[in-house]
Amino acid sequence: EVLYGHNAHSSEVAEDKRVQFELAENSDDDVDVDNIEMDDLDVPYTQAITFDPDDFGNIEERSNEPIRPGDVIEYYSPIFVAGDSRGLRQVSVLAVDQIGETPLVLSNGEVIPSNTKVKRIKVMLEGELVDHPGIFRPIYRFKLVKKGSATAADAIAMEASRFGRIMQKQMSKLKEKAQAD
Repeated sequence: EVLYGHNAHSSEVAEDKRVQFELAENSDDDVDVDNIEMDDLDVPYTQAITFDPDDFGNIEERSNEPIRPGDVIEYYSPIFVAGDSRGLRQVSVLAVDQIGETPLVLSNGEVIPSNTKVKRIKVMLEGELVDHPGIFRPIYRFKLVKKGSATAADAIAMEASRFGRIMQKQMSKLKEKAQAD
């Protein structure tokens, strides 16, 4: 009998290992494999047995759900940690171009890659925005058809104009407050 360690506890552990080894070594083909108990390390971490992390899908797995100019989408900005509420954005889509890594032109001027998960929350139907119970999925999984003529420069100009209006409003409030004092 081989003992590992110098105290009684170590010899008990060594004895347990030896017994487990002998049981495994004495196993023959007549063992009922279905009745063997598994410990926590033998249980798979996921039930997705057929999951292949190298397979990112193909074009046939794309949704029929389109993203169109005028739709309002929600996404988490990639510059924040995933799930950080400060990164949650709701923006209008100005244009769609299915070619390239950044297929959407957004009203806030942000550029997001095609693997960013977005959700349509409002869609343009007959000229009106209607609530939509979308689900998050990567942009490349949506049906993307080139529409809209806006460019990223147009979106940035819109954002700059919006910031200018905010600054003018705040400056007016500040002037009024200064004159009142």
